[in-house]
Amino acid sequence: MKSDPDGYAWVGPEIGASDTKDYLSKTSAIYGAASGALKTSLHKVLDPNSKYQILKAVDDAPLAVSAAPRQSGLFPFDKFSSAAFLTNAICEDRWNAYWDGNAGGQALSENSDRSLFLLTNARVQKLVRSGDGTAVERIELDVAGQGTQTLALGPQAVVVLANGTIESTRIAINDLGISATGKATNLMAHLRSNLLAKISRKALRKFYPNLPTIPIPGQTEIAAFLVRGEDKELNRRFHFQVAAASLPNQQTDPSYNLWKMVPDTETINQMLANRTDDVWVSFNLVGEMSCAADGGTSFIEKGPITGGDPVPKARVSLVPNDVDQKLWKAMELAALRLAWHMGNGSEKDVTLLRTDGVTVLPKLSDIEKDFDGTIGTKLRDPIGASHHEAGPLQMGPDPSTTVTDLNSKFHHLRNVYVVGPALFPTVGSANPTLTGLALARRLAIHLNQTIGQAKFKQQQLAMDAIKLPADEKKKLLDLPLAEFSTQSSGHAAFAVSEQTFASLAEEARAAELNNP
Repeated sequence: MKSDPDGYAWVGPEIGASDTKDYLSKTSAIYGAASGALKTSLHKVLDPNSKYQILKAVDDAPLAVSAAPRQSGLFPFDKFSSAAFLTNAICEDRWNAYWDGNAGGQALSENSDRSLFLLTNARVQKLVRSGDGTAVERIELDVAGQGTQTLALGPQAVVVLANGTIESTRIAINDLGISATGKATNLMAHLRSNLLAKISRKALRKFYPNLPTIPIPGQTEIAAFLVRGEDKELNRRFHFQVAAASLPNQQTDPSYNLWKMVPDTETINQMLANRTDDVWVSFNLVGEMSCAADGGTSFIEKGPITGGDPVPKARVSLVPNDVDQKLWKAMELAALRLAWHMGNGSEKDVTLLRTDGVTVLPKLSDIEKDFDGTIGTKLRDPIGASHHEAGPLQMGPDPSTTVTDLNSKFHHLRNVYVVGPALFPTVGSANPTLTGLALARRLAIHLNQTIGQAKFKQQQLAMDAIKLPADEKKKLLDLPLAEFSTQSSGHAAFAVSEQTFASLAEEARAAELNNP
């Protein structure tokens, strides 16, 4: 994902997660103050046993948020959504079908020339495998509550499970024979906690003297950062998403205006009115949960059929193990210590709060004396509440220890693939969206280079663009697509077609890159 130009290098800019300078100004006083406070305080934060520095770096926040439009006349895209990609692709496919000459310039009366459809209000009920169990040959689904309908798949079709970790795993357990026990292990999520700190401007001015003593009217004050950490003894990573802002009265969330589209000056003036002199700093803590290989015991299993629904449900068990509990406590204590030091360790300058902005926490010395008694689980989100479930259909080269191969295909099935965090062998602490999208793009490229290229060569052969003796031509065209791909690969007669296909693919990539 790091070295492939179609991996993170492509997807990061595409969703806005790599452009950390667009939304947040590095020249602002609040950025300088918060950055200075974080970087200076970072070195004072040790692990729970006070043996080593547990926080590693302060980076710019990779927020998929846009403040500036990509071209004149457009609103900024704000938060990234893949729905726009799907909508654009469907519109482009319909446009191409309409104007490719097959429709004769008339409105389409049928869908024979189209390749991509969105079927709304549809739910897959079952994937039905072939007699030998090596492929899915039809899909049973309910559309808009009209009862079960069947979609037969051609011999060249592939199925891609792209409906989230829980639902994809449910289908795999129920219909694809991935588990004799009806249970898929290696389920992970993120360990999440939240902390607020109210810090005086006086304390922050010690880190950045140019911070105004009061918020300047009409000027936003907001900054965001990513703080990375690692517990060496547990061999686990975590990070803090940190936002700092001056806020109107009654507001306690520093990201209050971070995710908002601001269309006019009246709205922004309302947001900036009646601000307090304190700076609010939020810490959203995200930790790495144990995978199965590290002793993780969470799983998804086949659930009951209830309420007249013909589809067996999924039963999800997310349970942190002992290492997870220790990491959770370690990163919470690190965040509390970091916030305290940002306020110069003075109760006059820093107040620690729960995310309701009302419940005040004890001072740091009291917390350190009795963490379980003073903090306990008060800062934590319920596990699984972040929608970051991952792992039960993990990818890898060994069919005995993984479910899918390195091309995201089920090891034991020739035409079924998966995209999304369900593939992850481990979950890390980072938001899974970037990796999930990069793996989805990787699969799309793989399918294009294999199935797409084979279909192109078949068409070229059928149209006599490739010259072969009649008997050899018929023999090749009668082969299933996978065998045709193998037989034609390296065949001298197909060399020009393969080069042409590669050029077309590169043209499409260039068009995608240049499309605003």
